Amino acid sequence: MISLPVIESTKPQLTFISSSPVPKDWSLWGIENPKIQCNHGCNTNIPQRDHPVYKFVDSFIEAATSKSVSLTVSLQTLLTTMPQVWKEKTLRNEIVRIFISIATNQMMHEYQYGSLLSQFSTNSLSQIIPFTKAIILIENQDLIQDDDILTIFYHPKITAKYKNFNDDPNASGRRDILKFLSRRISCSCLKDMHRQARLTITKTRRCEYCMEFKERDELMLCGGCRLLEYCSIECQAADWKRDHTKSCAQLADHQHKHQIR
Repeated sequence: MISLPVIESTKPQLTFISSSPVPKDWSLWGIENPKIQCNHGCNTNIPQRDHPVYKFVDSFIEAATSKSVSLTVSLQTLLTTMPQVWKEKTLRNEIVRIFISIATNQMMHEYQYGSLLSQFSTNSLSQIIPFTKAIILIENQDLIQDDDILTIFYHPKITAKYKNFNDDPNASGRRDILKFLSRRISCSCLKDMHRQARLTITKTRRCEYCMEFKERDELMLCGGCRLLEYCSIECQAADWKRDHTKSCAQLADHQHKHQIR
């Protein structure tokens, strides 16, 4: 089996609002006593219980609350059990709008209730990250091969963006999430937060070997697989000896076969 780059599995703890009775608005999942009025240009009307979108969102949020199931495993299960959703663009778009609205409202909720952007708790981001990561995978569904969701990570741009969403205090996840969401909403609800993040948070990612967060401009991309990044030649050489020797060639061959670059 080809070794894929390490993708951190997020196991968040959301405030799970039961789907019985039917919630009034999908966008308010995970938020208690919401005071947010804007829908951010996202229509989040709730379909009937037997509608595939309802089942998908309900199942996703329930899985996201599980400590024993990673995000990719949850989505792989939904890919297998709900093929209709993955095949129909209109259904996928509806789910994406719901997830965008949920993530945006959670960012606003934390900010409005006294959490300074620079002091966002790890738990706050961990509630938002599953939705932003799911949006990436659903929006790029056409890149999934052989019904295996992990194959999407052969694409360097997808892998890099996915790894940007990190709730580690040393990561720039808050800034990356705000940029990601701001580009997907039609309102200006996140404008001030995003501006502040750009001024106060340096863009970082982890070195694949030493696992330390470094400014992205300092990281070097593996010239073979174009997936893994290192902060120094020493780290790259050490990882090459450790286990990247074989996986790099396999990844590069797969990318060449499927014209991924």
